[in-house]
Amino acid sequence: MNIKNYTSDVPTSVTIGRIQAFLIECKVNGLTMEYGENGQVLALLFHIDLDRRYSIRMTANVDAVHETFWRDYVGPHRTYKTPNGDEECSSGYKRRLRSSFREQAERTAWKLQQDWVEVQMSLLRLQKIDFLQVFMPYLWDGKQTLYDRIKGNGMLALEAGAERQ
Repeated sequence: MNIKNYTSDVPTSVTIGRIQAFLIECKVNGLTMEYGENGQVLALLFHIDLDRRYSIRMTANVDAVHETFWRDYVGPHRTYKTPNGDEECSSGYKRRLRSSFREQAERTAWKLQQDWVEVQMSLLRLQKIDFLQVFMPYLWDGKQTLYDRIKGNGMLALEAGAERQ
């Protein structure tokens, strides 16, 4: 598998703690976590004061990593629904459930976010980029990120801006 950190055994809580510590070093404030139904961390929310206060909502796309792990495992093999609604596959000599990949996907997704944050904040310290360049897709208005807004509008905001030039 060619995904960085796909074998990480670092608990998600440790990785998220490292991300938080790194962000605090970089002068963000108001750092909180958003939790899902099962107590898993869905997002980190924080603020940065630049020319004004910006809110950021950063996620790790655990679902996409989980799906990738499952597709890589299944390959050309057939899957079967179990009585409890999970999916099962026999690949070689192993029988595994889709749900058995979830914890690894969570560890990997957050570990990838940790690496990304550390690299981006290092570039910021070197003055190669600025804070808004890094976190613009994650700017949060309390309902959605800038990325989600642009994606949901089919990029109309960018197209309208280009027409004005």
